[in-house]
Amino acid sequence: MISKKRQVFIGILILFVIATCDNRSSNGDGQFDVYGRIVCVPYVTESSFAEFYLFHSGLPVIDGEIVVDSFSVPLVNEERGRYRLDFDFGLGDTLEYNVVSEFGSQQGMVIIPDTASIIRPQPQDTIPTGFDYTAIWQRKTGVAGYFAYLENQGGYANALTDTEIDTSADFSGDNIFNPGNDRFWVETLNGFFINDITPDGMNLPRGVVGAAGNFKDVYVGFAR
Repeated sequence: MISKKRQVFIGILILFVIATCDNRSSNGDGQFDVYGRIVCVPYVTESSFAEFYLFHSGLPVIDGEIVVDSFSVPLVNEERGRYRLDFDFGLGDTLEYNVVSEFGSQQGMVIIPDTASIIRPQPQDTIPTGFDYTAIWQRKTGVAGYFAYLENQGGYANALTDTEIDTSADFSGDNIFNPGNDRFWVETLNGFFINDITPDGMNLPRGVVGAAGNFKDVYVGFAR
């Protein structure tokens, strides 16, 4: 695939994309775009969740009906076309989804992959403000890509090479400037998706992916 560099909004740093297609979609008038993540977070007390963003011709869709494994996923933000539901499922589970609106539909299934082991940072590492930082994790076989980010960081960060092989994230020091407790996340991704920018500026997988998240708690502090 082609290497790219781009600026992306808070929290979203990488999508390494090699797609395998098992979804089916039918579009109505105009373009109906589905951005969906069904994420297992096995190492925290938070529930796993399904999260979708729907757009038609660049505008958020608020009449969508989304069902994941018999659970209805409700609209939670009309301005962004965002739907989200917390519910329990596990690594290796196969989940069916069905997205329907007046503008189109998309159906399919995803398999929740295993998590990736994080090599760097280690728990409670300090990431110094103003300095570039490289996070590293172990490559997983049979996954379509990765999604890595620092939680609770403001500003912009550089996207990285769009390949399945690359397993590191370069955080620009210019964007590490908020001291305090943070969390570094890596999600492994399965499914059909394209690395894309939503009409309102978010870098998300267009399509629907099953994902499994792992994390390390870190501290952002001033360099000594």
